[in-house]
Amino acid sequence: TGRVVRVSVLEEDGQSSNTRTIRGELLSMSQNQIALEGLPSGEPVFIPRDQIAMIELSVRSSRRPIGAAIGFGFGVLCGAVIGASTGDDRNDPEDEPLSWQGGQKAVTFGVIFGLAGAVVGALVAPGERWWVLPPEQWRLDLDSNEGGGGMMSLNYRF
Repeated sequence: TGRVVRVSVLEEDGQSSNTRTIRGELLSMSQNQIALEGLPSGEPVFIPRDQIAMIELSVRSSRRPIGAAIGFGFGVLCGAVIGASTGDDRNDPEDEPLSWQGGQKAVTFGVIFGLAGAVVGALVAPGERWWVLPPEQWRLDLDSNEGGGGMMSLNYRF
């Protein structure tokens, strides 16, 4: 329990079978159903076992936010260096209204390159990784002990 899963649920509309995916945190599993805390709503979702087409287990969270942050930082640094290295414009500010100082260029280039770097960083960073658990390969067993307790086991066949 507590692991993030994606469950593909069979939906029959009378003529064909379609699947929809529910993403959530695994709360419990029984012989009859799986209970999830739906993401991002937080509402509990109960899925009957006979409607499950596939379960996917999240084994690594997305690294895209970190990639975007690294890309932004690298872009700001490169943009600031390029902007500052071009120096002041030599145009007369009265004749040329877009005459910029080196510091203004550094800030402007830093923002532009930073935003571009954030986009590139988010695109190239790896997303969330999932491990597929087809229903024919997993089984949930419930057993009772002599002392009145119970035991639950999830078996996965490779």
